[in-house]
Amino acid sequence: MVGKRPPDIQPEVDMRTKALYGGLSLLVMLAATGCLFSPDEPENPPPPVVVEYPFPGTKEQLLTNFKQAYEDMEINEYGKILHNDYKFILQEEDIIGGQLPYDHLNRDDDITIMTRIFSGNPYLPPDRDPEAAVTEITFSVLDPVTVWEASTHPDFPGAERAVFNVDLEFKRPVSTTILVSGSTEFYVVSRDSTVNGIPKQYWQIVGQVDATDAGGKSVAVNSP
Repeated sequence: MVGKRPPDIQPEVDMRTKALYGGLSLLVMLAATGCLFSPDEPENPPPPVVVEYPFPGTKEQLLTNFKQAYEDMEINEYGKILHNDYKFILQEEDIIGGQLPYDHLNRDDDITIMTRIFSGNPYLPPDRDPEAAVTEITFSVLDPVTVWEASTHPDFPGAERAVFNVDLEFKRPVSTTILVSGSTEFYVVSRDSTVNGIPKQYWQIVGQVDATDAGGKSVAVNSP
């Protein structure tokens, strides 16, 4: 296993970009959109739309909220889904192939990426033409392959684990559409909470592990 990136050291921009381009499913595949960094915000941005999803009192509702946050491109609700200790574990072949100095993306990495993508703004790289913005995200498949079971992963002690099949589409007008398919492992945890005086469990995603194979890599297709 490649040594993990120290939490107090931010990787160089080119290494972050390599990490994003190097991943093979879900979160990491989003870098194929080129939306890691967005242009300057408009001077008078529209007020945010206040959205509140159903309480994640079950693992099933948590994954429903996860899917909905992607399709709504809703960063505030998406942020509630991820545990503070969240990690996206990269495949070893991508770490080695991309010569990456770390083996995972943390919650801050994830939120940064998703904030840029959900913004709908184009990416303006300094050394090439602008990349088209993502305007629509659609999950056609987010289906469990295994039942939930106790985690044996050393990074996610006390969590529950299940494998899901995924088909995910990122539309970019007058550019390419990014298609993501394959499988991913979700790791979830819960904590005690109280809603209107009623004790309930509050579920969050604490980790994802890239489990795609050669058939699960992203594919770019031309958009009209």
